[in-house]
Amino acid sequence: MDDAYIGGARSGKCGRGAAGKTPFVAAVAVTSDGKPDQIILRRVVGFRKTAIVKLADAALAPGASVVSDALAYFAAVTGTGCTHAPVKTGSGAKAAKNPRFKSVNTVLGNIKAAMVGTYRAVRAKHVPRYLAEFEYRFNRRCRLETMIDWLAYLSLKTLPMPYRLLKLADVYGADTGFRDALTELGLSYAMGIDSGASVWAPGTGPAPPKEWSGKGRPPARLRRDEDHQPVTVKALELILKETHWQTINWREGVDKAMKSRFARLPVHPADKDYRLAKPRPEEWLVIEWPEGEDEPAQYWLYLCSIPIFPLRT
Repeated sequence: MDDAYIGGARSGKCGRGAAGKTPFVAAVAVTSDGKPDQIILRRVVGFRKTAIVKLADAALAPGASVVSDALAYFAAVTGTGCTHAPVKTGSGAKAAKNPRFKSVNTVLGNIKAAMVGTYRAVRAKHVPRYLAEFEYRFNRRCRLETMIDWLAYLSLKTLPMPYRLLKLADVYGADTGFRDALTELGLSYAMGIDSGASVWAPGTGPAPPKEWSGKGRPPARLRRDEDHQPVTVKALELILKETHWQTINWREGVDKAMKSRFARLPVHPADKDYRLAKPRPEEWLVIEWPEGEDEPAQYWLYLCSIPIFPLRT
């Protein structure tokens, strides 16, 4: 297992924390003679223990033996019943030539070569799709005889989907138009959003339309001014009081319960609402910020008619 980034070369800081890079984790299952068999590729919010735990819990079988470099967050796989063997690889070319990581380094090189040769532009919001495509093809490369049967099965099982939904990014919640469409259909949802998503904090909202002067068409759109400005969910989480946060056990692990800190508060999504005649419906913003981490792990927007879970508001 190894960490990697997708993103072109830029001036400024290099390596972890560099701007314009999308982090992801690559895991390669090898055969008894050391040849790559199956791969797992997952975009992560950041290289943190919580991200590794969720990946291992969803994709690795309990008891799997995980080999990684000596970065501390990879040890989190032990919380899902896997064993972990860290290897001190050093840095630079020496690390890339370590024989324990030959398979994963080969896969990473092939991923980047395939993307450069296939796409004219690589966008961060579509990284999960790029990775999923490569993972799907790699893991079925030796089962070409089942391709037609599998295609027929998926065609029958999958519901019709408009093209505009097919081309959406992995984090559907980041697409305001998609959420608006679900709201118009009267559907409930729970979707992940980015830290830069804008919302109206509790007790705030856009300014009403201007008063009609008596000439022309009456103004109908909401407004923003110095006293009416939305905030990002990243900024909102920084001003929450300690009483907003509650530790919840969200899953039973192999040897102990998995838990994390969450906060919930009602907000109105604010993305381009100055084009609207009325604010969007109130939704629940849920933030996960694990104890001991420097920043939150995930953000969600919930639009539902039933309570989600008993968090303090």
